[in-house]
Amino acid sequence: MKAGLTEKLIWLKGKKVAVFDPDESRVAVLKRCFDHYGVDMLWIDNYQAVSALLEARRYSTHRIFLTVFLYAGWVEAFNETWSVMTQKNPHLLQTPLLLVGTDEEKHALSESIDLSMFKEILPEPVTPRALMRTLMRSSPWEVAAGDIPMATLQRGSSHRLKS
Repeated sequence: MKAGLTEKLIWLKGKKVAVFDPDESRVAVLKRCFDHYGVDMLWIDNYQAVSALLEARRYSTHRIFLTVFLYAGWVEAFNETWSVMTQKNPHLLQTPLLLVGTDEEKHALSESIDLSMFKEILPEPVTPRALMRTLMRSSPWEVAAGDIPMATLQRGSSHRLKS
């Protein structure tokens, strides 16, 4: 019998993702998808909190997020902070960054920064199908080899950080 999509993605249950985006409606689409697969989502809706989280992870060697979704409007500010942090701690590069933005935003960014820092660039608005394709490209073996805890968390738990 062929495994369905849910069976293929069961390894996601209990993993953590971070979403750095100020727009609640965009985040709601991601949250519904993550909740369906039992993924714990940390939502940060202001750039000061993103900077504080990066600073707190400055010297950590443990990967805690499966991936980080970044709103295109914050990329230029994030690029500078990320460059400084990853020079001091290359372990941060183990966490894949995904850019979420419109075609116009992506084009404008490509002229000012190197978009190769992103594992993937997702269209705006993010569709559940595009998100699942992205997650399916992640390897459970890569995750198991990293420091992400394999323990199962309570299904549907999400957190939001505000300043």
